[in-house]
Amino acid sequence: MTELELYKFVTKNNIEFNSVYDSYSDHIVWMFIPFHLLDDFNKLLGVNITDDEGIDVVFKNGYLCFELNYICSYYDIDYKNIFES
Repeated sequence: MTELELYKFVTKNNIEFNSVYDSYSDHIVWMFIPFHLLDDFNKLLGVNITDDEGIDVVFKNGYLCFELNYICSYYDIDYKNIFES
């Protein structure tokens, strides 16, 4: 996955996100993927990122929350280019 591919997915699908600072002052970005977009998001991620341990998610009503930091780190993507103007 490239930064441009992720950006297009987020903007085309109006993906919501939230960013917080944890107790260690790390900036954490959460991305909320509705169930109906999971197949498309899975194709975008590819198979390698989920080979070993998979990706932790939070199951919510109608969507899954992904911590974007891990995904961006894996693909060498700067999340600021995706969500901040």
